[in-house]
Amino acid sequence: MPPILPATYYHDHYIEMLRFIETTYAQVLDATDRAFIADFRALPHAAQCLYVRMANRRGAIFARATLRYDEIPRPAPAFAALISAGFARTIAAPDLPGLLAILPKPDLAD
Repeated sequence: MPPILPATYYHDHYIEMLRFIETTYAQVLDATDRAFIADFRALPHAAQCLYVRMANRRGAIFARATLRYDEIPRPAPAFAALISAGFARTIAAPDLPGLLAILPKPDLAD
């Protein structure tokens, strides 16, 4: 029988990975790397969870409606925090090919 994992096991693993990187590779991390880690840690917990969920998905463009998780009951503030901190952005003209690739055929026909 597989173990029962906590709802945010993926977040815990990501935090563990960041600690490992900071410890093991401290000598080669540059200012941008350290800023990314610090900025990630400054995000609210729900935003951190949403970012890790998004990072583990295929592609770079997501319909917000498809990013629903029980452990993130209010995704709108998490999205807002990610956008405000530069971890996500709204879709722009250069994203059109990627957007078209994720739309279902009926939506494309419309």
